[in-house]
Amino acid sequence: MESQYREKTLHDGEMLRRSIEKSPLTHSGVARKMDIAHSTLLSFYKRPNLRTSVLWQASQILDCNLFFDIGKEMFDDTAALTNKELTHRIAELERENERLRIENETYLKILKR
Repeated sequence: MESQYREKTLHDGEMLRRSIEKSPLTHSGVARKMDIAHSTLLSFYKRPNLRTSVLWQASQILDCNLFFDIGKEMFDDTAALTNKELTHRIAELERENERLRIENETYLKILKR
C-alpha cells in the first residue's frame, strides 16, 4: 500500500516571519507583545519547528490563524479554498443538481407515455 505521507515539510519559523511581514506590526512590536527579546523572535525564524504555544500566542497577536495556514500546507488541495470559493462551488453544484432533477422528471414523464 502506497504511503500518503508527503515529503513536503513546513518551516514554522519562516511561516511566522512571513505572517509578521504581512501584518501592520513590526518585528520589535511583536516581540514586545510576546514578552520576548527581539533576538529571540529572530531565532524563531530559523527554527523549522516551533512550540504550539508560540504559534498560538503569535496568532493572537497577529490576529491571524497560523494553524489554518499549517492546514493549508498539509492539505493544499481543498483546505486552500476560501469560504467564498467553497460557497461558489456549492452554488454551482446546486444549480447542476436542479438541472439534473428537471432532466430526470422529464425522462420520467416521457417513460409514462
